[in-house]
Amino acid sequence: TDTFGLNVLHDDPGEITRVDSLDANGYPVDSGENVPAGSTLFTVGYGRKWSPDIYLGLSIKHFTQYLDFAHGTSTAADLGLIYTTPIRSISVGAVGVNAIQRGLVWDTSDTTVTSLPSYLKLGVAWEVLNKQLTLALDDEIGRFNRLGLGAEYWPTKYFAFRAGGYQGAISLGLGLRVGFFEVDYAYTNDIGPVGTTQYISMTFGDARESELEQPEIYILE
Repeated sequence: TDTFGLNVLHDDPGEITRVDSLDANGYPVDSGENVPAGSTLFTVGYGRKWSPDIYLGLSIKHFTQYLDFAHGTSTAADLGLIYTTPIRSISVGAVGVNAIQRGLVWDTSDTTVTSLPSYLKLGVAWEVLNKQLTLALDDEIGRFNRLGLGAEYWPTKYFAFRAGGYQGAISLGLGLRVGFFEVDYAYTNDIGPVGTTQYISMTFGDARESELEQPEIYILE
């Protein structure tokens, strides 16, 4: 089974404070001037069911960023794998984020290429209540090394509740699905420099509905 996906993510924080230097303790010095900033990420994804127990995935990403009058671009790829354990309700997964990449290049006189962060993300998911409830745990290795917890609950096949968190940050979300169309909303109070963030996404496809209505059947010979 082959699956394709397309994703566009645009981040527009408005204006941010320009930082021209660091103080004696290494902290940014506020210049008192605000400059426009933002970024856009285009992703094309491909997934394949390699065997009854293994799913493989590849996503190719093109990233553009602007800061003041400078623009930067980069291309990278993520590699992923999901393995369904003999306990069929439990799956484990791994993703090599930015495993293949061309670093961020700016259209300025500075030709320095900035490498994107590369790290391994590991996770485990447990489906219960006839796949209505999924409990998940993941960890980023080689970057933040932070442990995340999450849950997704579908009381019906049309509506979902989501919640998660890591190191003091909390995320809450809702999902609405009608036929092949799904709208998702998420809110997070990230404790990092980005702060409070809201996400809205739209999905077209029947992957979840097929999973719920057509359980897998294995024939042993």
